[in-house]
Amino acid sequence: MLHKENRPLILRRGMLVLLVLLTGVLQNVFLSGAAVPLMPLVPLTVSIALFEKEFAGFFFGILAGAVYDAAASGPDGLYAFLFGLLALLVGLVSHYVIRNTLITAALSTAAFGLAVFAAGALINLRGMRLGPLMYYLNFRYLPGLLVTVALLPFFYFPVRRIRLMLPRSGSRHDPVSFTRK
Repeated sequence: MLHKENRPLILRRGMLVLLVLLTGVLQNVFLSGAAVPLMPLVPLTVSIALFEKEFAGFFFGILAGAVYDAAASGPDGLYAFLFGLLALLVGLVSHYVIRNTLITAALSTAAFGLAVFAAGALINLRGMRLGPLMYYLNFRYLPGLLVTVALLPFFYFPVRRIRLMLPRSGSRHDPVSFTRK
């Protein structure tokens, strides 16, 4: 039986799961043929990891990576592991080291996206000579990374709004509990 104080947490996490699944469908179905590889799951995962902290971010990262794995080439589970690990790192750093702002989210998205692009490049471009490899990285992956970082506000602010709308009751990590009354 659900306790009343857990309902906002369950509703918030359910909304975030739905957002991850819808973003995954958007990425894997509608944006898969784009000239620049757009990865909206990266800024969404970073935003969730920043607001939900380390362990919830880890599990949402695994979910987002599994959704990304559904259409990505490469070994099964690679992106689920990578997204989970990177979301855990983002959540830990945001919890203990840095403040959660849009600038730190943009830097985290750039680092996260660079790691995902590097993993994709290592898998898909192995055996390629250096000249074509650098051309491919400069004119395909770098613009994709910039567009991915530019997509961040479209995910950061809705996740932030969900977090502020549905706080966990009595949690010491809630942004609402730090405000003066």
